[in-house]
Amino acid sequence: MAKRYSGEVEVSIIWNDNEEQYAAKVTAPGPRDQFVMVGAPAVLEVAVDSPEGYDSAARAAIAFADNEDEVIGDYAAYTSEGCYISRSKDSKWPSQP
Repeated sequence: MAKRYSGEVEVSIIWNDNEEQYAAKVTAPGPRDQFVMVGAPAVLEVAVDSPEGYDSAARAAIAFADNEDEVIGDYAAYTSEGCYISRSKDSKWPSQP
């Protein structure tokens, strides 16, 4: 299982070989847990079980969860490039220039 962080949002992700997709639990403050399935990208640039693959799945999971509960995205961190994803709780907010 991999964990990714974005602001106050935590994403727990596993790759399911049998279904060829990621299963993710997206957690935000309060009773804001969403479970989403994220398919592998149509064009793979990295392995599905690589750190970068999990980063991409976490971004998608936050977007899908926000579609179900429109408040989750408010707790995530964003940069000019989109949703910010960190592999560490210590850097869950983007550094300020």
